This record gives sequence, C-alpha cells and structure tokens, in this order.
Amino acid sequence: FIYTSSFSQNISTGLDPSSTVSEAIGGNDGSWRYGTAINGTTIPKVMGFYSGYWQATPVATTGAQWIGTSGNFLAQKPGLYYFERTITVSPGAGVLGLNFAVGIDDDLKSIELIDPTGNVTDLTSQYVRSTTPTAYYLSKAIKSSIKCPIEGKWKLRVYVNFFDTAAGFLLSGTASTQGQCCNIPDEKCNPDFKIKLTMNERCGIT
Repeated sequence: FIYTSSFSQNISTGLDPSSTVSEAIGGNDGSWRYGTAINGTTIPKVMGFYSGYWQATPVATTGAQWIGTSGNFLAQKPGLYYFERTITVSPGAGVLGLNFAVGIDDDLKSIELIDPTGNVTDLTSQYVRSTTPTAYYLSKAIKSSIKCPIEGKWKLRVYVNFFDTAAGFLLSGTASTQGQCCNIPDEKCNPDFKIKLTMNERCGIT
C-alpha cells in the first residue's frame, strides 16, 4: 500500500481568495501582503495593466493580475517593497513544488522561499526577464522542488523596486504538494522487495 496526498494551489496575484477568480480592479488582494519592512500587514490593491507596455491581464491560465500600493497603476509610491504570500504545507508531504512567472515594473531585487523556521531558498538566479514584446511581460518559468518540506506556513517573498509612479508586480503560477515523505528501506515499504521501487514510487510521487 502506498499512501498519496496532494494539493495544487493557485498562488497568483490579483485573485479573490474566497473563490480564486480574478478580483475586481481596485479591489484588495487578500492573499498577498506588502511592505517596506518584514512582517508588514498592508493588503495590496489590484490594478489594470498599462496597455502597450505591460503583460495584459487577467492571465488566461491563472487569472493573475497586477497588484501594487494603489489601484491606479500610474499612482504608485516609489520605494523598495516586498510582496509576500503564505503557502501552508501539511505534515508528511513528499514534495513541495512551485511553478510560476513574474512581471515587474520597475526592477526585481530578489525572490525568496522561506520555510517555517526562517531558512531561505534564494530563487533569484532563475529569474530571466522578458525582452519581447517588452521587459514588463511575464518572465520565464521559475521552479522549485523541496523534498520532505517542513510542515507549517512557508512564505514566498519577492522584493521589487518601484522607481517611479508607474509600477506594479505580477505573479502567475501554482504551488503544489505531492506524495508522502518517506525515507525507509524497500523491504519495509514493500513486502515483496524483490520488486525494487524507487524512492518516488514508494512515496507515491509521480
């Protein structure tokens, strides 16, 4: 018997957290927070897109939309901000996976995945900014896979520089868990251990 459990969560910006559909322009994105100092509690506003310059939203596959300090994409307050959301991991998960892309106006400083103990996985090196049709479209996919993740509240934190009043942040993608954390020998996981199983097979991870 192999136990499996999984979930997939849309972690995109600009969604209504109660229904995971696109929030109205000018509404609150209750799943994300932003600030200039860690542990900020300010809820960002959902914005329209700057036509001709930014990635058009909502993004078809996820419903993602731009967010910022104001519901008006031309009335942002310049500064270095972090945007952050929580991802809750249940006990015994086999793998925590992230698959997302970001759009930034003006500039990215860093992308961090933070476990419940405060340890940081730096994902910044995976960021490859769009070049066409402009630099303000979604980046190439950023992916992370954490085996046997610690249970509890993880944080995805993105630092963005707003250089002027036309600025915004967009993230489109998912977080998922799959399988069961399992580091025991074949003969204990599978009575007929003549049929060798890989670690992923033992733990129900496809």
